[in-house]
Formats: sequence, C-alpha cells, structure tokens
Amino acid sequence: MAKLDNAITDNFDQLPRQRKRSRLEIYKDILTALIREDAEHPRPSLTRVANRVNMPYDRLVNILEVLNVAGLCEPSDRAYRVSLKGAEFLTEYRRFSESINRLGIRS
Repeated sequence: MAKLDNAITDNFDQLPRQRKRSRLEIYKDILTALIREDAEHPRPSLTRVANRVNMPYDRLVNILEVLNVAGLCEPSDRAYRVSLKGAEFLTEYRRFSESINRLGIRS
C-alpha cells in the first residue's frame, strides 16, 4: 500500500501547476459562460455555469452579485444575463488581452 501511495504522490507532484486566475479573468470567464449558457439552453442553469468556469456554486453566486451591482449582468428567470455594459467589458477585455499578447507579455 505504501508503494501505491508513493507512486500516486510522485505522479501528482509531476503534474503541471496551473496559475491562478486573476479576478478580471474570473469575471470574463463567468460572463462568457453566461452568454454560452443562454445561447445553448432554453432554461439557463447556474449549476452548468459553475461547472463551465470550474468554480463552486456558492462562490459563483457571490461573484454574480458583485457583477450585478457593477451592472455587468442582471438577474433573469432562473439565472443571470449579461448586460450591455457586461458585453462592452468583454469586448474591451479581449482587446486588451490581444494587445498584451502582441507585446509578448503573458496575460
């Protein structure tokens, strides 16, 4: 059993570590997931959005409240929808990210 534990631990240590997402990246991911959820499903689900952005449901709900107060999304039937201001945020985020990548800076 100890050999198996060591093999699992050794292999786990060799996995590449993902960098943490910034707050803006998380906001971008959530807004993008809301748009996709709205386009792909007749009844949007926050559970599916949480799965898409790889985040616990309760944390997603807290962040959606922040985005709602900021005017980037708005409550709808059972989920949230991206507002016009949220769509503008996504456009500007993509533009900024592309500029950073062209400069060779890792975003």
